[in-house]
Amino acid sequence: MNKTELLKRTGMISQYAGITPFTYTDGKADGVSAYRVKTGSGLEFTVLKDRALDIFEATYKGTNLSFVTRNGLVSSKYFYPNPLGFDTIMAGGLFFTAGIRNTGNPGEIDGVWYPQHGRVHCIPATAGYTKSDWVSDNQLKFEIGGDIHDSMIETSLIMHRKIETQMDSNEIVITDTIENPECFTQDFALLYHINMGFPFVDEKAHIIIDKPYEISPFFEFDKQTVDSHKEFCPPEAVPERNYILDVEADDDGFATVRVESPNRGFGVYIKARKDTLPYFNEWKCVQPGVYTLAVEPSNNTLCGIVKEKEKGTMRSIAPYESIEHKVIFGIYDL
Repeated sequence: MNKTELLKRTGMISQYAGITPFTYTDGKADGVSAYRVKTGSGLEFTVLKDRALDIFEATYKGTNLSFVTRNGLVSSKYFYPNPLGFDTIMAGGLFFTAGIRNTGNPGEIDGVWYPQHGRVHCIPATAGYTKSDWVSDNQLKFEIGGDIHDSMIETSLIMHRKIETQMDSNEIVITDTIENPECFTQDFALLYHINMGFPFVDEKAHIIIDKPYEISPFFEFDKQTVDSHKEFCPPEAVPERNYILDVEADDDGFATVRVESPNRGFGVYIKARKDTLPYFNEWKCVQPGVYTLAVEPSNNTLCGIVKEKEKGTMRSIAPYESIEHKVIFGIYDL
């Protein structure tokens, strides 16, 4: 629908599509600033300004997409940088950023403690902004952005985040540019924990990978279930499963993993720039209360900073360098 026809049919365009800022006021989420986005296509999602501009709640035509842990949404003021800190603040949500100094297991190097999955997810965005622009008579573009500073007294890394969608779209584009503002090379790690949950994820949900790929079981016991890694099942008290997927890129330079839910009548695709995010981690957990399927674009193999450095697989960023990462999350009807 073009701008003129939409204006004839609405008092405020926001009744159909737009960005609405708000603040959570209850429990451990009290004080968290956020934006509610609806595109008009049936896609709605919440962006958390106070938690790295991550995406928490998300629905499509009324169906929930995201997995939320028992913690629920937790303000970053409750973050504890100790071995159990991650377990007390991990909220889940559709799009949870891990990094940018560590992903995977916690560890200590030269007296510095690197928490599990880092701490960027607990850092509020600075210079946050929203934009709603008619870029043509038929295209209303929405953009949310800001800077997340993962800093200590003697060092800093900056993640410049931009989230884009548009009216009537079923697609979210996340562009993160990691900047090293220092005069020395730094290690960095980045992983996007895209956590899908019930009712989109149920026993009929399954993964589809159209391109050739290699799979590496993360734990020894994961080798037993490699052949069935694409399938889901009803809740069952069994260990979680993790697999590293190395998927061949499409012609556009993106690697793609899809998840379809026949019972809900739609699927999703997750595309990641292969040159900067070469892996997908698949986290499959069917335990009661932790019933989720996560597809996680990553620039490392999720071993944690200590082992990644031992293996020689830890990524680094040169002085004053900036590296762009792009992930696309989209929905299609079956």
